[in-house]
Amino acid sequence: FWAAALVSALAFAGAHWLGSGWGAAAPVLLFEVAAGGIAAAYAYEMTGSLLAPICMHMLWNAAQTVAGATPVS
Repeated sequence: FWAAALVSALAFAGAHWLGSGWGAAAPVLLFEVAAGGIAAAYAYEMTGSLLAPICMHMLWNAAQTVAGATPVS
């Protein structure tokens, strides 16, 4: 599980990084997004449903929008 979760998380982070314009903050944000990817993979593993990671992503985007932090993807 962990190897697949790591590969999936890195792909998730890479997909969010492309065209993001993160600049100097990219290493920190890539780590943050990869950690979110691992959490999403774990949620999928525990529930067996894509609904859990999809809801996690939606809630994360909503929180970022409300906070006005970073552009959501």
